[in-house]
Amino acid sequence: GLLLSTQLGDLSLFRAVGFAILIGSGLFFYQTMVQQTRAPRRLFYQRLFAINAFGFIFLLLSFRFGGHVSVQSLSVQFALAVHFTMFALWIGALYPLLTISRTEQVAELKVSLERFSKHAVVIVSLLLLSGLALMLSLIHSVADLFTTAYGIALILKILLVIGLVAIAAVNKYIIVPRLLLQTDTAQFQRSVRLEIVVAILLLLLTAYLSTVLGPTMH
Repeated sequence: GLLLSTQLGDLSLFRAVGFAILIGSGLFFYQTMVQQTRAPRRLFYQRLFAINAFGFIFLLLSFRFGGHVSVQSLSVQFALAVHFTMFALWIGALYPLLTISRTEQVAELKVSLERFSKHAVVIVSLLLLSGLALMLSLIHSVADLFTTAYGIALILKILLVIGLVAIAAVNKYIIVPRLLLQTDTAQFQRSVRLEIVVAILLLLLTAYLSTVLGPTMH
C-alpha cells in the first residue's frame, strides 16, 4: 500500500498493467492463429490493434512517473512518447517482415515490402527527430558526449541507430528492388536478422542508459 502511494508505485502499476495487456493480447493472437485454419478477418486485427494500443498507452504514461525525462517539460515528454512509439513500430515490424519473407510469392512480397517502406520513411524520420530533441534536452554541451559515461554510452547508441538506419536503407533501395529479378529471398532474410540483432543491442543499451547511467543534470 505504501509503495503504491509513491511515484515508483505508480510507475510499476502502469507498466504492469501495460505489459499484462500486451502479453495477454500476444498469447490470444498466438492461440487464435494456431487454432484457425484460415487467416482471420480484418476486424480481428483491428480489435487486436485497439487492445495493443490501449496497453501501449499505459507504458507511455508510465514514463511520467520515473526516468530522466519525467522531470522535463511536457514537450520533452511528448518527444519521448513519439520516440518510444516510432521505435516500437519499427522494431515490432521486423519479425513479421522476416516471417512473410519465407514465401515463394516474391511479387506479392515485394508489394508488401514497398508498402511498408512508405510508412517506414515517416516512422524513421519521426524517430530521429524526436531522438535529437531528447538528446538536446539531456546533454548540456557537446563536451558532455565525450567526457561523461552517459555521453559515451549515448554515442554508442547513436552509432547503433546509424547502423540500423543504414541496414534499412540497403533493404529499401537495393535488396527489395532486386526481389523481382531473383526468386531467392535469403539475402533479405539475412538483412532483417542483422537488423533484429542490432535492435536488441540498442534496446539493451537504452535500458542501461535509462536505469544505470544518467545525464550530468541528474
